[in-house]
Amino acid sequence: MNKSLLLDPGSTTVERIALADDPIKRDGIRAHGGEGKVYAPTDRQGCVAKIYVKVDDQARRRKIESMLQHKPRHAESEQNGVVIPLLAWPTHIVLEEVGAFAGFLMPRVPSDFVSLASWQWTLQKPPKQNPGEPLGEADHSLPSRVSGCRNLARLVQSVNEQGYWVIDLSPQNIFVQRQHMRVCLIDCDSFSIAVDGKVVHAATAAREEIRAPEFQSSAKQPVTFTSDSQDRFALAVMIFRWLNRNLHPYQGFLQIDTESATLASNIAARRFAYGLLPHPEIMPTEGSEHESFPLELRRLFDRAFAPGCDPQTRPSAKEWVETLQRLKTDKRFSPCALHPKDMSHVHFTGQHCPRCQRAELRSAQGDTGPSATLHSMSGVRTASMPSSGATGAIPLDLSCSVSPSLPSKSATYRPTAGKGWSTRRKLFFTAVVLALALTGYVYNQTGLWVWQGGIQTLLDAPPI
Repeated sequence: MNKSLLLDPGSTTVERIALADDPIKRDGIRAHGGEGKVYAPTDRQGCVAKIYVKVDDQARRRKIESMLQHKPRHAESEQNGVVIPLLAWPTHIVLEEVGAFAGFLMPRVPSDFVSLASWQWTLQKPPKQNPGEPLGEADHSLPSRVSGCRNLARLVQSVNEQGYWVIDLSPQNIFVQRQHMRVCLIDCDSFSIAVDGKVVHAATAAREEIRAPEFQSSAKQPVTFTSDSQDRFALAVMIFRWLNRNLHPYQGFLQIDTESATLASNIAARRFAYGLLPHPEIMPTEGSEHESFPLELRRLFDRAFAPGCDPQTRPSAKEWVETLQRLKTDKRFSPCALHPKDMSHVHFTGQHCPRCQRAELRSAQGDTGPSATLHSMSGVRTASMPSSGATGAIPLDLSCSVSPSLPSKSATYRPTAGKGWSTRRKLFFTAVVLALALTGYVYNQTGLWVWQGGIQTLLDAPPI
């Protein structure tokens, strides 16, 4: 596949490039409605090209040109003399041979980065879509998770301070270098882009499981994101899930009967199950680690998710960076008294060991098999969280992770009557049964059916 590469957006200098015939998968950028695919140049290393389906989209070209002219200051980092991309930011415009706009060139995500959409926490098996070395104990230890969350918040902070908003801050768009917990964001062409403080290219899409409550009512309609309230919400969701073994902050066991039992409906109703004050309509999923979080973390999550909170009072990326960095600097981590050498048992100082607590819970429920000691968890998908295609146990993607040995009410995401009939159906069934019983009784006593005057005949009969 031959294309032309516009080497300098400010001039007419072009150079021919050759792209592979088939799109690549590992570094593929998720696109709403199949807007584009990612191809690897056959004659250039360290970069990929996103080619849009819609040919010569001038509005999109203007956005890419604006991004080329206003590159963020911290779009890459240096490691041992090698430049590591932190943002898959456009570097060149790609044209069709006839000169029509086709897409853009950007840095390729290094092979030692894996997406959170295929993150493996427990079984240590490399995902099929992202082959690589198996994860080690340190990769899913609490200090490593806190480092990853801090680095993610730091990158979002850097982007926001320059007038850009990520908007669709989803696991598919977050890649992590497992050894150093560096974070790289892809799909940058879906950001909201501001120039001189004014949004000139607004994002219009965000996945519903990270879409802020104020935008949930418009989930089926186009939304223009022109402020940082969506980034504040999505970042808090990602940090909560990363620290809490992929458990979504609005996943839980509903205490009300509702026709809509999805993450989107819970977000819209602000049913946050893990706050300092219990929510009357939803209970936490058993096995959640939120009660082992320090108080300052829980207060930040309450500000982000609790009912009645103003979107602008949600914690900013800067607040998350400061809080998470403090936990690292003050060394607020302690080894487990029962397993002092096991990094996966490290917990916040002054709090209980959540892994031991879950093992005790399983033992009390009669589960003494391997899962009790390995603390394994399996993914349970909800209707509102489509599969990302990743395989293995507990991928940090759109699935909800719970323990397979816990009671079914905690291992599912549905209302209390989800397994059986709703209250309305129960009442209807009861009324039908009573009507049939009454009809049979009247016929037995009078020999007449109800519609033949059986009830009146029964009432007129002399008492026995």
